[in-house]
Amino acid sequence: MQDAKRRAMIFAMLSVVLAAIAAYYFLEQSNQLEAGLGDERVVLVAKKNIKSREPLKPEYFEEMPVPERYAKSNQVSNPSQLEGQVSVVALGKGDQLTTNVLRPITQLDDPSKRLVLLRASNRVLFDELFNAQDRVDIVVSYEKEGGGTTELLMNDKLVYSVAQGNKAVGLELNLKEAQALIKAENFAHSIRVIKAPQKKNLSKRARQRNQQPNGTNPAQQQSNGQTGQGTMSQGNQ
Repeated sequence: MQDAKRRAMIFAMLSVVLAAIAAYYFLEQSNQLEAGLGDERVVLVAKKNIKSREPLKPEYFEEMPVPERYAKSNQVSNPSQLEGQVSVVALGKGDQLTTNVLRPITQLDDPSKRLVLLRASNRVLFDELFNAQDRVDIVVSYEKEGGGTTELLMNDKLVYSVAQGNKAVGLELNLKEAQALIKAENFAHSIRVIKAPQKKNLSKRARQRNQQPNGTNPAQQQSNGQTGQGTMSQGNQ
């Protein structure tokens, strides 16, 4: 009986020692693995199902640490990047959010209008740097046998938004205009986007001209004034 107890105690002690050794080696392997993975970065993961085009809010996401070596450059990590954005695809619970699915929220007041994104390329040329609320004209050229043709596709269209670096512009168009522009993107040899005069600037110039007497411009007034002075001088002589 004493031998049996002694053997049981020895086996129990051996089990504890072996378990401690196994735990030590497991901890060592885990530390080596973490060291090999390097630092971690935080990415945003959906906490619930999110519909396509639904405005994104920080409370819809939670932070998840990911090793730097496995993190991708397009993964969203800062909740401030969600402001004024929607996802063009539906997100399921647990899906990671990436920048390639983010788009600005469109708030077109007119339901008959569409926001069409026109990207700069070797066939689509922007003549200037644009800003939101600019007006633009669009000129297209087509190749044909024996030459080509160039025509004004659209004029005085509103630039609703501008991508960073002037790489693309969002144009406010009706459905028919959107169809014509997409057709030109697919088949035209080249598309030129030209900044048009702003309506408010045109109105300001018109008001300035109307304020001049007899519809004359300042240069004409100065010329008329010099002529009048010369006539008065001759009369005095």
